Amino acid sequence: MVFIAGNGTSTVLTDLTIQNGDAQSNPIFIGERLGGGIACFGYTELDFDDPPLGSFGDLQLVGLIVQDNEAVYGGGLLTQQCHTTIEESVFRANSATSGAGIYLAEGNGEFNDLLVEGHVDISGTSAVLHEGWADSWNALWQDVALQDNTSIGTSGIGKAVELRDVDLLWGSSGSSTRSRLWNNRENGSGHAMYVRGALQVDDVDLGEPGSGNDNDTVDLFHYEAGSDYASGDSSSFSCTDDDVGCGAPQITSYGDWNQSNTSTEGFFGHVIQVTNRTTLRDFDLGFANSNCSLTPYVLKRPSVSNGATQSWEVVWTGYNASFSNFKLQSGRVGEVLEPGEYYALVFGFDCGTSSSGINMAQSGSIGTDLGFGTSAGAVTKLGTHSFLSEGQTITMSYAAEDDFNMTVELVALD
Repeated sequence: MVFIAGNGTSTVLTDLTIQNGDAQSNPIFIGERLGGGIACFGYTELDFDDPPLGSFGDLQLVGLIVQDNEAVYGGGLLTQQCHTTIEESVFRANSATSGAGIYLAEGNGEFNDLLVEGHVDISGTSAVLHEGWADSWNALWQDVALQDNTSIGTSGIGKAVELRDVDLLWGSSGSSTRSRLWNNRENGSGHAMYVRGALQVDDVDLGEPGSGNDNDTVDLFHYEAGSDYASGDSSSFSCTDDDVGCGAPQITSYGDWNQSNTSTEGFFGHVIQVTNRTTLRDFDLGFANSNCSLTPYVLKRPSVSNGATQSWEVVWTGYNASFSNFKLQSGRVGEVLEPGEYYALVFGFDCGTSSSGINMAQSGSIGTDLGFGTSAGAVTKLGTHSFLSEGQTITMSYAAEDDFNMTVELVALD
C-alpha cells in the first residue's frame, strides 16, 4: 500500500499498478484499517484523533490501476483532508466495509477519465463515498464511469455512490456513455446514488430499463427532498441542496365535485395507469370534512378488472397528511412510479362520531392524459379503516367508470 501523511504535502503518483494491498499493514494508523491501496492524510499521525482545521494535503493520481485491495474504510483509496485529483485511471475489484472503491473525507475531488468497477462493499457504499463532514466540498467529474459494483448493505440500504455535504458537477466530453452509472447492485431499499448537496448532471447515462445496463434499484435518492428519482440514458438535470429536490415539477388537475357519501371511515383513491417513469412528488383529493384523521397511501398492482374487488400492495405510507381548502394533501411522497403498473393514490380516513358522512369529489372523467400515464378509475373500501404499512396488502373495489377530483405533482427526469 501507499501511505501519505502531513500538512502541506503534495504527492503525484503516475503510471502505477497498486494491488493486493491490505490496510492491516498501515504503518501508523494500525488497527484502523484505513485505505487498502492508497491512504492520504493532510496531517500527521500525532493529530489523528483531532485533526487540525486548515491542515490539508494534495494528492494527484494519473494513469493508475488500483485493484484487489482491502480495508475497512476505503478499499482502493482513502483520503482525509487531502484534495484529490484522479485522471486516466481504473479502480477495480477493491473491497471494504464502507467505501470499497474510493472514500474521500473533507476535501475537494476532481475525477477525469475514471473507471470504477467490480467493487464489493459490506455495509453501504461500493464505488465512491465522498463526505464533507458538515463542511461543504466540491466534486467535479468528467467522463467518470461507475459500473458493476455491489453493495451487500447489511443495514438494508446499499449505494454505489454516496455524497454527503458535497456539491457535484458530473458531465461527459462526448458520448453520454463516457459518464455512466450502470448495472450497480444495491441490497434492500438501496439506491444507485445518494446525494446530500447540490447535483448537476449533464449528458450522463444512468441505465435504461430493459437494456441490461440499468441499476437494480432506483437511480437516485435526494436527501433534502426525501425523494427517489429514476432517469435513463443521456440524462441532464439538476438537484438543489434544499428540499426542492431534482428536476422541474409538473402539476396536473382534473375532476369536479359531484358526489356525497355517508361513510365515516374507510379508504378511497384515484387509479393511474403509468406509461412513463416519473417521481410522484405529492397528490391531493377532494374531501369536504376536516374533522377526520387521515393517512395517505400509494398502492399498486399489475392489472385491474372493472367492478372487481382486488388486492393492492402498499408501496408508500405517508405521515404528513393535511386538510386545506376542501382538499386532502399527501405531503411529500418521493416515490418512483414504474411503467406498466397501475397505481392507486389513496387516503384512509376515520371521522369518528364527528360527522354522519363525508363529501368525496367524484368526477367520472376517466381517461385524462397526465403526461406520465392515464387516469384509469377509482378504488374504494368504505365502512372500515386500519393503518397500513409498506408491504401490506388491502382488498379494494375498483371501478373503471369512476374518477375522483385530484391534483398530482410529479417530476420526470427522463
